[in-house]
Amino acid sequence: MIGRQYGRLAAPDIAAHLNRRSVLCRPLNTDTIMAGRFTTRLVQHHDEECDLWSLPALPYGLALEHA
Repeated sequence: MIGRQYGRLAAPDIAAHLNRRSVLCRPLNTDTIMAGRFTTRLVQHHDEECDLWSLPALPYGLALEHA
């Protein structure tokens, strides 16, 4: 298996591996590294029982010093 990393699936493989019960987990946090690691651990621990898949991190945040 590919480690349940959605970003590593080729387009034709998406339908073969994911179904209506699949849960896509995308880390949303200003600390992208920590959120990514948390998501990886979550998927590793509960992947088969919950059909979890890790999405690439989506960094976002509010930095008033840049406004």
